[in-house]
Order: sequence, then structure tokens, then C-alpha cells
Amino acid sequence: MMIVALFLPWAQVQDADRIAWGLWKLTFPLCVGLAGCALTTAITGGQIGLNRPDVSIIGTTDGLGVITTVTLAWLLFYDFPAHASPQPALILALVSAAAAAFAAADYGPLRGAPLFPRLVDEGRMSATRR
Repeated sequence: MMIVALFLPWAQVQDADRIAWGLWKLTFPLCVGLAGCALTTAITGGQIGLNRPDVSIIGTTDGLGVITTVTLAWLLFYDFPAHASPQPALILALVSAAAAAFAAADYGPLRGAPLFPRLVDEGRMSATRR
């Protein structure tokens, strides 16, 4: 949905439609990055790491989704140009960014899992201490 929203008009300014790149220069690369990470997460199941084995593409998708959602909501409700009218594609981009963030979020701590899991296998550590 995000890729489709990027090429539809986000605002109408003086009878001319503006897409994301023509309206805010930062939002276009942010939305493209989120769309790429979300597609990679969906295709691979999030089983690949980024730079380190403990940083997954799922975490990157979640982080970019939250940042993009907050940025688009702020731009829509607080920094939208006064002489422009919002188009449905901007709402579509906001909804798809929120959907990507919620889909990639880790709900384990809400179910009782530790907030910061240990990276070291405790069974191996106790065997080496003996």
C-alpha cells in the first residue's frame, strides 16, 4: 500500500496535485525505506540480520514504521501547508506505515516475556564456570 501511496497525489495546491517528493523531501525516502524493509520482512519472514545477528529486519521495520507513522501524523495534523488540501493518498500512507509498525512489533513483553532478553546462553555459561 505504501508504494502505491507514494505515486498518488498527497496534496492539492492551487489546482495542482503534489506527490510525496514535491511536498516534503524527507518523507519520500523514509516511506521508500519502510516499504523496502516491510517487503523484505514479508518475503523472508524476518529471518535475516542487519549488520549484527541480534538486529533483525523485523526490528528495523518496526522502528522505521513507528518513525514514519509519527512523522506523517505530525506533517498531516501540525505542519500541513495552509494553502493546500490533503488527498486520500496521504491517509493511505499513514495507515500503511502504522500497519507495518504494528505487524512487525514485538508483543512478547505484553505476554510476560522479559523486556530485554539475554543474548548469552545461560546453560553454556554455567557449564564453563564449573
